[in-house]
Amino acid sequence: MTASFRVLVNGAPATVTYLEAENTILIESLAGRALARARIMASHAPLAARDGAFTWNDRTYEIFGEDAAVADAFVDYVNTRSGAAVAPARRQNRLSEPIASTGRWQYAVVDIGIVGTTRRMAEVLWSAGVGGWELVHVVDKASNWAPQYEKGFMVLRRAVPADVDVDEWCITITNWT
Repeated sequence: MTASFRVLVNGAPATVTYLEAENTILIESLAGRALARARIMASHAPLAARDGAFTWNDRTYEIFGEDAAVADAFVDYVNTRSGAAVAPARRQNRLSEPIASTGRWQYAVVDIGIVGTTRRMAEVLWSAGVGGWELVHVVDKASNWAPQYEKGFMVLRRAVPADVDVDEWCITITNWT
């Protein structure tokens, strides 16, 4: 199945299409010229449509005309089909799943960003503490583009008993909200 709606790209109308067979988003001009095309990966942030804008791959596009309701349905449909919405939400919720201690270690790396990091650190620590996680380290990485900014990451771990199966030994959370 193919689903689509319209956005503005540099002030010109364009079409956003989800190609389900390829699990790919395609943005093309009304003349049919491809402006962007990428396969949706489970590690990507989920698509979002709010306040008349559509966000995909860290880019925001203004929704064209009356397509806002269509964009909401499109985003829900694509996120459900592609797994993009499930993975980040599921990963954030996993930090609060309690597991009895002793045994092996499961790790989580949480991107706390550049701005508002103190608030996000507190939220991560609260949520992680409920699930039995402990803070291993906070990493500040200088930005490649603006060295005066540092991007923060938190490394957490929790013990996993031998009789518990874990499907991911290292959880990566890139969009803590």
